[in-house]
Amino acid sequence: MINTLVLVGIRFSGKHTAMRYLEELGYTTIEHVSLRMLPLAYQSNDRLMLLIEPNAQEPMGTTAELLRRLREETASIEILFFDVDDSTFFRRMAERGESGRQSEHARYAQTLVAQRRASLPYRAAADLVINTSSMDVSQLRQLLRKRYLGDSANSNAVLMEIVTFSYLCGPVRDAHFTLDLRILETMAFAQQKTHMEELLVDIEPFLTKMVCIFEAQEHTRFCVALGCSDGATIASEFAERLKRLMTKTQFTVTIFNRDLE
Repeated sequence: MINTLVLVGIRFSGKHTAMRYLEELGYTTIEHVSLRMLPLAYQSNDRLMLLIEPNAQEPMGTTAELLRRLREETASIEILFFDVDDSTFFRRMAERGESGRQSEHARYAQTLVAQRRASLPYRAAADLVINTSSMDVSQLRQLLRKRYLGDSANSNAVLMEIVTFSYLCGPVRDAHFTLDLRILETMAFAQQKTHMEELLVDIEPFLTKMVCIFEAQEHTRFCVALGCSDGATIASEFAERLKRLMTKTQFTVTIFNRDLE
């Protein structure tokens, strides 16, 4: 079992998505930690995940030396470098509404160049380089699950993924079952809670049967998508309650919001 993970990479490369999923696998997160502080950080944690932002002001030789020392002092560590192609970087930037005037585009282009330069020592030292340009969120999660779930896990068990999303960004294309919760948004609070509870009671037997069918067919993943107008609020509450319900049936369940980095 890898005790310490160091996540580093280019912006919009999916490292925050990976971080949230690895938290579900039992890793404790420390974000934006200085490379110089890593030896102090990992000493008090069994399964630690460190998110590092490359420092363009740090000389590359110094960064490489710090990484070498870290490997010598840490018994079990892996460095994951997340990368993305330039075209995908700008596409994801636009999808998140961060592209605008030509001057802003030029500024981001300069930032990308600086990030790539500052990241060179980390990429060279990485145990695994993950280019997410052609990956969707589910593929990234499957890669991480296979690598870090642990030998004690049942590899034949189906992982139930609950994905919340906003219809403004389109449906979840690889979902096996999608539930449109927008009708609940039009209801008064008390009525909303009543119908949500009824939906949960009705949907639990169906989902249980579907997961069992997927398991019998030796599939490893069953994706349930919950959509509302903003991708949060109603869908997030429903997802948490559904997770608690399905976990009681001894299924492995995870939640993530597709539209959050």
